[in-house]
Amino acid sequence: MAKYRKKPVVIDATQMDHDGKIFDYLHGVDIPYKATDWIITGTKGEKYPCIDAVFKEVYEPIDG
Repeated sequence: MAKYRKKPVVIDATQMDHDGKIFDYLHGVDIPYKATDWIITGTKGEKYPCIDAVFKEVYEPIDG
């Protein structure tokens, strides 16, 4: 069995301070988010929400 490592990907993210919706242009739908969720900008420019606990588990800040 071969072993694989997930390639590191640098993303932009902003933590929200209010509830709202963000438009997912790749799928053409509005996606709701809650205050404290993070809005992530993907590698293709798409934006999607991520709950705070999951975000902190998966991503770490980059210095500089």
